Amino acid sequence: AAVHAVLRLQEAVERFEAALVIANRVNGPSHQETIATLNNLGGALLRLGRVDEAESAWRRVEASWRETGRADHPSALLTRLNLATVRRLRGDAHGAMVEYGQLAWALSATLGTTHPVMSAVMTQQARCLADLGDFAQSAELMSWALQLRNQAHGATHPDNGELLRELAVLALRRHDIETARRQRALD
Repeated sequence: AAVHAVLRLQEAVERFEAALVIANRVNGPSHQETIATLNNLGGALLRLGRVDEAESAWRRVEASWRETGRADHPSALLTRLNLATVRRLRGDAHGAMVEYGQLAWALSATLGTTHPVMSAVMTQQARCLADLGDFAQSAELMSWALQLRNQAHGATHPDNGELLRELAVLALRRHDIETARRQRALD
């Protein structure tokens, strides 16, 4: 199944790259469709572990948002969220945490504190806290993120399994075996 998923991601990258060539030619680099395609390409590249290429794609997206005077647009803020995640994956949990905090404030001011995107920000903040060794605070924040995701998408949303697994790992890292068993049972 993992090999199949990688092949599908590689196919997605190829399709996004082809679509990007067309979007650039037809609409230009600053058009919404071009930016969206480049953003999606970055996501597929990151999922393949191609962090440098993903960052390069998202830097181009970020530049397009700035050049068009829309750096505060919610989608531009989500690009910054992606770049903060790259930062975290490169081992700069402190720097990423600062960026996530700024984004949480900006996104909540624009979209509201209960908007589903806040779950993604909280999840990344929780991962930073775990990287920094604060497993209890990480678990608390990830639990909030899961509650917010449940409210937005329902308890059976496919992404919930990932958060439940991470909560189980955090419980194990805190030596909380009973909570770990409960989380795995819910997964």
